[in-house]
Amino acid sequence: RMVIPVGQRYQQTMYIMRKENGKLRAEALRPTLFVPMTGNAEDSRQIKPDPLNPQLFNADFETVKEGYEFILGWYYQRQVKLASGPDTAQGKYYAKFTNETPGLSSHMLQGFAIDGRAIGSLAIGVQIKLDEVRQGRTRDEMPLFAISFYDDSRREVGIVTLGPFIGSHNWSPAQKIVRVPIQAREAILRVGLFGGIGEFSIDDLKIRPNKR
Repeated sequence: RMVIPVGQRYQQTMYIMRKENGKLRAEALRPTLFVPMTGNAEDSRQIKPDPLNPQLFNADFETVKEGYEFILGWYYQRQVKLASGPDTAQGKYYAKFTNETPGLSSHMLQGFAIDGRAIGSLAIGVQIKLDEVRQGRTRDEMPLFAISFYDDSRREVGIVTLGPFIGSHNWSPAQKIVRVPIQAREAILRVGLFGGIGEFSIDDLKIRPNKR
């Protein structure tokens, strides 16, 4: 058997290939964030992320795969699930983070390309719902959105946040315009309870780039 990554840059899933009765059978494992490749493999890709038009994949959570337990396009998922029902902010599905143990991880993330020489800021917009959300062991353990920016050597050059969020309320919008460092070439968006407790739900997440 062997394990191989399948997918596009920043959006890949590990598959384990098992040989059964003389045939290879693929089984999807937990999704994993991969940074861009280099060399011929990268040069041969026909579809590449556009750093002048940074976008998130499946940020409205409406892209689903039958029989697949994870949220497509999001990585390192901990204590988060795809939820549905009549109480969505839009569409049929949303992401719900749940944690009962202060300090325990509950989060997911997604990477994307961005060129800080051309993009001066990002407008972040999202619908959120809180159910008895409280901080964890410290004030740093609370739900929020965080974007870390990296230069062409993948050194962190800045971090911005939306939140934190505390309490209980039905779906309501949250938004913020954040600055993009001019050195930025890649970014990772993280969202979750990050050690906080309660239920934190998100839907219809969007980022809109503004030119520098």
